[in-house]
Amino acid sequence: MPPAPEHEALRLADELADVIADLEASSDRAYCDYIEKMRRPECLGWEHKVKVGKFGEDELTGHTRAGELLGRHRALADALIKLKRLHALASASACWQDISTAPKDGRSVLLLGRNARHADGFWEKKAYAGNGCWVWPYVKAEPIAWQPLPPSPAAEAAAEREVGNG
Repeated sequence: MPPAPEHEALRLADELADVIADLEASSDRAYCDYIEKMRRPECLGWEHKVKVGKFGEDELTGHTRAGELLGRHRALADALIKLKRLHALASASACWQDISTAPKDGRSVLLLGRNARHADGFWEKKAYAGNGCWVWPYVKAEPIAWQPLPPSPAAEAAAEREVGNG
């Protein structure tokens, strides 16, 4: 049996996190190598060397290599931005559950519509002659997925204090 979509999304998110960590390390390494290269004698004082006509093959090679390292760093940094967006999407999609599984006891949950809009809402059982409906800002759209509301920052801070005092 194929894995459930949410498990597949979690696996994808984990794999993307590993790729992101590897690329961040490579990007950082390229930037550090660039700085190290720019500190070498062939790259220092290039303005003076050009002025006095002593900008030779070593200097050209050094600056070319430094430019390649900086370019590599920038390319990796750009790729990281895109991968981090994908990671956020994969992580978020792993949390959404089909709306048919949502609690209908009046508790507030995070709801997702077909147009990717999301907001908190709750099931009101007394609406529509007792048939019930979702109460959320997008009244003309039925939600398609849900997830529990994240804890509020105040609740997280209280929990951290309690752990620290326990």
